[in-house]
Amino acid sequence: MLLPFTPQYTHPFTFEELCELEVPIIAAEIPRLEDSVARLKDSNQQIQSHVESLTEPDDAEEAQEMKEVIQENKETMQVLRYLTFASQLVD
Repeated sequence: MLLPFTPQYTHPFTFEELCELEVPIIAAEIPRLEDSVARLKDSNQQIQSHVESLTEPDDAEEAQEMKEVIQENKETMQVLRYLTFASQLVD
């Protein structure tokens, strides 16, 4: 039996929907999200390096939004890893 999961961030899916996915699909999603997080971190670093010279408030807001997306993706990866591990225990 899987432990219930209460996400901290908003996701376009429910925990129950993730539980219905096959393990190979879950396993393939993890590297995709890791790549996404790496790209977002790179973008954030580029924005942060210019933060002092930025005059547009939208730039700071965009950087904050990307940080939130990174956290959402990290949370998704944690759930997917948990489901992959849990599925191995059930088999």
